[in-house]
Amino acid sequence: MYASDLQAFIGMTIEKKSLLVVLKREDDKQAQILSVIPQIVPKLFEEITLSQISKLSFRKGDLLKRDFIIRGITTLPSGKIVVADSGNNSLIIFNTDCLLDKSIRIPLSNTGYGPFDVTYVKDDLVAVSTLRAIHIVNITSEMIEEIIATNDECRGIAYTDGTLIYWLKSNGMQKTSDFKQD
Repeated sequence: MYASDLQAFIGMTIEKKSLLVVLKREDDKQAQILSVIPQIVPKLFEEITLSQISKLSFRKGDLLKRDFIIRGITTLPSGKIVVADSGNNSLIIFNTDCLLDKSIRIPLSNTGYGPFDVTYVKDDLVAVSTLRAIHIVNITSEMIEEIIATNDECRGIAYTDGTLIYWLKSNGMQKTSDFKQD
């Protein structure tokens, strides 16, 4: 007996939809939905296509004195973009039109070189990694609200669920929730 004969015998039809298979039995109109797990097809690097969403436009002299060394970037829920610029020891803030809004200098007298990376924390707060510390910066008031000493090279940084996750050269990945989040 073939599958088509079996379907005709019991009065069953099969409908295929994207990522969903619906089985129907004609007698009592019962339906069962089975989820199909999509397979991720690996792509070669050459097969990935990048597209430009927008262009940040600024030049030396626009609030900044030295060449740019862009190390990190984050986007705020408001649409503003914050860039970590090690060349000017600053955060560069772009408005929602990708135009230069302001620059916030990160004083590094005791904490070394940077900033290296930046991540959104909440509201107007971002966390910035520098050579020997993490700075919690309010981008509206342009004030550093807290400095967390790391005593080692602190490069990458991320924030999730009330926890800062960062990388230290000698100790690898670290996390802390012991900072001002109010």
